[in-house]
Amino acid sequence: MDEYQDCDINQHQLICKLGNILPCRIVGDPWQGIFDFGSVPIVDWENDVHSFFDPLPELTIPYRWKEKPELGKGLKNIRQILEKKQKIYFQNIIEASDKEIFKFLKYTNFGRDKVFVICSPENENYPHSLAEKLGNKFRTIEPLTSKKLCDDARKIEGFCEIDRLKEVINFAKDCLTEITRDCNRVITYKRGNLSERQSALKTHFQRICGHDKLQNVYDLLIFLEKEYNPTYKRYQLWHDMKKGLHEFIIGSYNSLEEAVWHVRNQLRFKKKRIPMRCISRTVLLKGLECDQAIIIKPELFNAKNLYVALTRASSKLTIISNAQTWSNYP
Repeated sequence: MDEYQDCDINQHQLICKLGNILPCRIVGDPWQGIFDFGSVPIVDWENDVHSFFDPLPELTIPYRWKEKPELGKGLKNIRQILEKKQKIYFQNIIEASDKEIFKFLKYTNFGRDKVFVICSPENENYPHSLAEKLGNKFRTIEPLTSKKLCDDARKIEGFCEIDRLKEVINFAKDCLTEITRDCNRVITYKRGNLSERQSALKTHFQRICGHDKLQNVYDLLIFLEKEYNPTYKRYQLWHDMKKGLHEFIIGSYNSLEEAVWHVRNQLRFKKKRIPMRCISRTVLLKGLECDQAIIIKPELFNAKNLYVALTRASSKLTIISNAQTWSNYP
């Protein structure tokens, strides 16, 4: 059983029963147990795991850092510091003002490296806000469950005419820049001249209001993307809604919500679901690897989230912080 640190206590009890019948080995890292399953606690390594399973020797060769042994050695030392609940001292940090964060991410040449910008797990909107400012240099990702995607799909399909149009516009504004002014201008239009692009936008709006087909919603998304060349605040959310609409139109799904859920679920089996330049949180990047990791404001991370963030990179680690030290233990 792999990734055992993410087992909840009920799953653990099931594995223990199976372990009495079949040979069983578990693999996991308690320092990466960062998921929250609500009222059901995750397995406790000392009290639950060691009381049933006999421990094998710990792995000591850091294969992720075989090309950068000094980085691997440094991260191993940090783990020992975390286990002892001591202070971590950061060296050569970058100042974490909004200006410095923007300047570093915007103007640094990362070459061909895969880069993760890792933000505090508590602020789910910050990665999207940061991506908006960086002009498509970085993209954000969404949870595989993507509650917002399913909620928006249900609203778009459930409403009709002007109410549907408003939901589509709200969704587009959540995902794209550069469209708000024209959308507001056209939807409140009473008199005066519209530009050629605004007139075309008005035609798309009228089609959504006048016809019930979701093809008109799909056509509007394509138009906005093509004509406005926007910056994506939430690229993956936008892409998956667009693909879900297409799948619904050509397929045999019972609802748009079902179609977008299918689109998201397919990503579980795709290796390239994470962009080369990604801004996200530890809960969405855990278990993944990059060349460079950039940790923004680690003073906001708890111990396990900090460890997950620091160990994503195989080559280079950059700390952007307001503090020279970290000691955010419970």
